[in-house]
Amino acid sequence: MPDFTYYTAVDQIFHADWMAERFYRFEMMKEILGEIWHGKHPTKFIQIAGTSGKGSVCRFLEASFSVNHKTGSFTNPHLFDFRERFSVQGKTVEAREITEVWENKLLPLCLKRYSKNPQTPLSFSEICVLAALLIFEKHGVEWAFLETGCGGRYERLTAVDVEAAVITSVGYDHPLSLGEQKWQRASEKAGIIRKNRPLFTGETDEETLEIFRQFCRKNETEMFVLDEENTKMIRDYASKSEKDSKLFGQEHQIANASLSLKIFRHFCGDNKISEALYKMGNLSFAGRFEEISSGVFIDIAHNENKIEALSK
Repeated sequence: MPDFTYYTAVDQIFHADWMAERFYRFEMMKEILGEIWHGKHPTKFIQIAGTSGKGSVCRFLEASFSVNHKTGSFTNPHLFDFRERFSVQGKTVEAREITEVWENKLLPLCLKRYSKNPQTPLSFSEICVLAALLIFEKHGVEWAFLETGCGGRYERLTAVDVEAAVITSVGYDHPLSLGEQKWQRASEKAGIIRKNRPLFTGETDEETLEIFRQFCRKNETEMFVLDEENTKMIRDYASKSEKDSKLFGQEHQIANASLSLKIFRHFCGDNKISEALYKMGNLSFAGRFEEISSGVFIDIAHNENKIEALSK
C-alpha cells in the first residue's frame, strides 16, 4: 500500500500557491480563536466530516449526549432559515441571538480584522463557525458537534480543538476541490484527524480505511471502525419501538445512528444507553425525511451516493 501521507505532501507541493492561501486563513482562524478564548473554549467538541451523513450524525450525537450533558450542534447548509445551522438541546436558536452575536461580537471583529488586513476579511464560513462557538459559550453547552463543510483539511472548523474526529464515509463528491481520485478525497477528509484524538468512522472500503490508518499513525492516535454490535442495537431498538421512527426506517440513517451510538458509548458509557436510544429513535429535524403534509415528505441529496441512499 502506498504512503498516502507522502502523496498528500507531494500534492501540496504541486499546488503550493492554492494551498498556501488556505493554510494562511487556517492560521488566521486559530489566531482569532486564541484572541477570543484565551486558552481553550469551555465546550468540548467533536468534528464530523464525510461524504454523507454528517448532519444526521451531528444531530444523533446532540440527542444522545443530552442524556448526560447540555449539548449543541452546528450544521450546514440551512434549508429555510439561517438559524437552522445552530442548535442547542435539539432546538434552533432564536433570531434575536443571531442578531446579538453579529452586532455585538462578530461585526466589530470583522471590522477589526479588515483594518489590520483588508486583503483577507473574514469569510462567511469563518463567521458561521465563530457564531456557533459564541452561541455555545453563551448557553453553557458542554458538548457540541460540528459538521465540516467541503473536505476537512483546510476547513476553518479544523482550527477548533476537538475531543475526537468522525469521518462518516468517503464517496464521490466535490472532485474539483477534493480531487478525482479516491485517495485524494479520503486524505482531504483525514485532514481533520488531530494528534492524540481518536477517529471514528463508518467507512467500509478497505483501501480508504488503510488511508485513515496511515493518518492515525502519523497523529499517534487510535481509529475506531463501526462494528455490528452497535448496528444490531439500533436495529433491535427500531424493531421493538412502539413509535415508527422515520429515520430508523432508512438504511443509511441506521448506519448514521449506529456510528453515533458507538461514539456515545465511548465517551458516556452504557449506563444511560436506553435513554440515548430513545432520544435518537425519536429524533426529527428539517429536511431529513420530514413529513410536511399527509404522505408528503422532503429530504435532500446532492451527490450520487446520497441520491442512491435516498432512492432506496
